[in-house]
Amino acid sequence: MDKVRKELGKPIPVEIDRVSRKLVGVHSTAVAAALGEQIRDHAPVRDIRWKSIDFGIRESIIVRVGQTFDIGDYKNDIEVKETIDLKCQDLYKEWKSNLYSHYLAMKKKVADPKYHALYPCKPEDWISMIDNVWETEEWKAKSDRGKYARSKVKFNHTSGSRSFALRASMILKKNGKKQNIAEKFEMTHKRHRHGGEWINDKAKERHAQLEARLKEQSQPDITNPLSEEQISIDVLGKRSVYVKEYRSRRSTISSSKPPEEVAVLQ
Repeated sequence: MDKVRKELGKPIPVEIDRVSRKLVGVHSTAVAAALGEQIRDHAPVRDIRWKSIDFGIRESIIVRVGQTFDIGDYKNDIEVKETIDLKCQDLYKEWKSNLYSHYLAMKKKVADPKYHALYPCKPEDWISMIDNVWETEEWKAKSDRGKYARSKVKFNHTSGSRSFALRASMILKKNGKKQNIAEKFEMTHKRHRHGGEWINDKAKERHAQLEARLKEQSQPDITNPLSEEQISIDVLGKRSVYVKEYRSRRSTISSSKPPEEVAVLQ
């Protein structure tokens, strides 16, 4: 990305979906990687959320990434700030999850895991998390509840690290056509590298229900059809992550473009 930045002569423009609060576009994965690297290198490891980290530390991380990527006005644009903060929270949570997984692995391999921190976690942060978080009864109970909740998930998606919003944006740019809720679900719940088979029968069943509801709501005698978001709630559940991920993209803009250019990107 340094080469691209040098060729442009300015930070690389980044697109943001202002509805779903997601980074989208060709450089979104690179931005996430840059944010993740800075978080691992500079954010203190604590049992807190991203927004609870000292603002000066958070801002310095964003500023460093902003030297390569034009992510917009983080200080004054609330939608840009929310988008970046949500991504950073996910990355910060993922980093701490990886640290905990490493700790559990070290407990089985070495006599004292305190001397085997996962780089680049600072030794003092590593020891503090072991003594004050991971070895507490409260944390162990929380971990057990998380394992139980994950065991109840009916099906996982095949989108990997790419958000549904990013995949939808890529399809829109490639085909010039916006996908409906059933098409988005199919795209993220089939193993496309293995003959396009569904990840399981439950996902196939939910897709059929989505298609049926869309067809039902498109009939001429339906004067007030349900929105796709409402259909996703009815079929997939109100608390499902898919409700947030599948929202219609009404205002995708590039951080480097003024508001009057929004229509060009829709």
